[in-house]
Amino acid sequence: MDSLENIQMTMQNRCNKLGKLLHGLFWLYIIITLILLTLWGVCALITPETFFSTEQYGNAAKVGFHTGQKGLYVFVTNTSFSMNGYSSKKLYGILWGITWGYQILYGTILWCLSSLFHYIKSEGSPFTLLCSRQIRRIGFLLLCIFIYKNIFEAAVLFIWGPATARTALVSDLQPAFIGGLVLCLSYIFEYGIVLQQQSDETL
Repeated sequence: MDSLENIQMTMQNRCNKLGKLLHGLFWLYIIITLILLTLWGVCALITPETFFSTEQYGNAAKVGFHTGQKGLYVFVTNTSFSMNGYSSKKLYGILWGITWGYQILYGTILWCLSSLFHYIKSEGSPFTLLCSRQIRRIGFLLLCIFIYKNIFEAAVLFIWGPATARTALVSDLQPAFIGGLVLCLSYIFEYGIVLQQQSDETL
């Protein structure tokens, strides 16, 4: 019995430490992201159009500006187009805005992970409906990344990008597969929790 209690205490301490680590990583991620994206935006805004360029790499493009020995670039994948006089600075601005959406989604996933371990600590167990629903939110967010990439980003480039822009309708299926898997596991996890609660009530 003492051995089981020691194992339980060890696992609880690990969860607490991991939760604190994820919480710290979340705020570090937010601060660095805000600083870098704001810096990129301000630098791009004050940089003349002539310093911007767009280079095509197969089914990807590198868009950015270069001043002296320094340059700031963003990449867009699964697309191909010919600029035909379209402003590279404008395209950079569009991709910069799209990047904000990705960072918000990634930051939210990190926050959910941090909150998951907080719930484990407060509830004293991972086998609770709160934890199960938090796992489900992570699955939904992964699906949102897939939708954001294949629908929102493609639509923005098609509407406001170069007239010759062509984007792949479906690409990078990994977030969709992982998101679907996490969703399925969360429902199985929740069902097990309900069965356990029913068994406890019966006893």
